[in-house]
Amino acid sequence: STQQEMLEALVKMSKDDVCPASSTLLIYIGGHIHYDPLTKQSFLVAHDSSRTQIASSAIEMKTLASEIARCSAKRKIILFDAMRHELTAASAAAVALSSSSSSTDLLGMRDSALDEFAERLRDVVICTSCRTDQNAHIDASEASLFMSAIIDAISGKFGGDKFRSEPRVLVLSKTCAAASFVTASSLLEYVAVAVHQKNPQQKPFHLNADALSRDFAISFL
Repeated sequence: STQQEMLEALVKMSKDDVCPASSTLLIYIGGHIHYDPLTKQSFLVAHDSSRTQIASSAIEMKTLASEIARCSAKRKIILFDAMRHELTAASAAAVALSSSSSSTDLLGMRDSALDEFAERLRDVVICTSCRTDQNAHIDASEASLFMSAIIDAISGKFGGDKFRSEPRVLVLSKTCAAASFVTASSLLEYVAVAVHQKNPQQKPFHLNADALSRDFAISFL
């Protein structure tokens, strides 16, 4: 999406007729996050962002946090699956923001800007695809392991036969099937198990654990 399209979507999301107080808001963010170590700010890169003018052509994380906070939805969960780059002079010249990049890894995000983002949204469940010192890989079908696990959980499949020997997944599957819905905590637990099992060097990380004190449904089966 372009910067304008992303901003319009954020504004639309904050309208009560789109996301009323009784609703659940789930946001998946994939792509690129650029971190500026000088200003200690992070930016969500849009399709039309300029490598040399990130601050004015991307979405600052503070803006993203503000718009999410404005949304009236009672229950919110954000899933970050984004490549993180530092905006140093050297990296700015080396990093390509186009889809032609040869990189097949998504680098997890955890820095002071993300901590500030989480602090601004204390009542929002936040999960990243992995820790800062880890790589989040894609599978043979060129899909993110993190995204694939999310889809499996939301659909209630929980990996099908792939995790029949995993006790935690069996419990999740049976519990959600009996309840006819998938909860946020079930999603996070399954994603942690599924991603780490497929890639031991990758461990999803979630913030604002207190936001899960009142668990909630994210999909109905």
